[in-house]
Amino acid sequence: MVLWTWLVSALLLAVLALQPHPGQAQTPAPPVAQPDTPAEPPATSRVVSLNRTMTVRDGDNLGWIALRYGVDLAALTALNGLDSEKSVIGMGQTLLLPATADELRVAAPDNIHTVLQGESLGLIAQANGLSLHELLAANRISDPNIIQPGQKLVIPGPVREGKASAVGPARSGFFYHNVRPGDTMSQLAQEYETTPQAIVRYNSLPDEQTIYSGLEVRIPYGPPVVARRLPPTPYTGTEFIVSITRQRCWVMQNGAPLYDWKCSTGQGQWATRTGSFPIKTKLEMAQSSAYRLDMPFWLGLYDVGDFENGIHGLPVEWDTGQKLWDTLVGQPATFGCAMLLDEDAATLFALSYLGMPVHIVD
Repeated sequence: MVLWTWLVSALLLAVLALQPHPGQAQTPAPPVAQPDTPAEPPATSRVVSLNRTMTVRDGDNLGWIALRYGVDLAALTALNGLDSEKSVIGMGQTLLLPATADELRVAAPDNIHTVLQGESLGLIAQANGLSLHELLAANRISDPNIIQPGQKLVIPGPVREGKASAVGPARSGFFYHNVRPGDTMSQLAQEYETTPQAIVRYNSLPDEQTIYSGLEVRIPYGPPVVARRLPPTPYTGTEFIVSITRQRCWVMQNGAPLYDWKCSTGQGQWATRTGSFPIKTKLEMAQSSAYRLDMPFWLGLYDVGDFENGIHGLPVEWDTGQKLWDTLVGQPATFGCAMLLDEDAATLFALSYLGMPVHIVD
């Protein structure tokens, strides 16, 4: 962190006013208190800072600024003493951008839990309103069977909008689970927030029924590593990843996950095609005459004969106006497209642009 201690005066009074000056930074003299007279802070002072600054433009808001500069919204607001929901920013205002690891780690306080005799990670997670996946990730535990009385566990504080994630590359990898008597593939998939297809795929199992006591399986978490073959368009650092076996999607910003959602793809004769594709069509509402459906928040990717496959929200039936498949998100359900819940599809639509890379992987 940037050290401010040299600005502390005898009476601990200082006002820091950022005024960037290209090529130099001047050190202000500390305010001097007269006898029996309160010290007056200096009107202006320039400070040496590792932080970049930006000037608010007409129409800017905190969310768009965070997105434009690839920083976390919570880190941006905390660093500038603002509230993401209540604070009003004005054109010409100067904001600091997060520069150090400590400034990026903006998180609610965590609690510590001491494991008691007979407790399991599943029960501890349930008692604290967490999924087993969240508890394992918070404690960097890969094998949930290795737990003992007296062990200290971090119980993550409540997640709030814009909470900063770890600095650096996104964490991803595998949890390791020793199958116990009575375990089923669907149960493991639910506990670890994945799919039976992913467990089969990442363990080279012949089918979903091949599971037995004592078998160690690895279960993927976090965004998969993709071989980036970027299209010949300007690259902003924003991209979208779809995993077919895991039925999960990620919005990536500068290599870190910005959003992590369940999604649905096609299967069988309607299998979703793997590869890297630029978004080539963007429509608030597309229409499928073949299936008589409206497709909200349409992002077209590639052609299949006379039709285009892409990404969309929940389809709406022409004849009844009814939304379809809302209970199927998270499992194969489409005719080849990637489908999101409407709220997630709208978020992706707002972030996306023609030419943005989309990576579809197994």
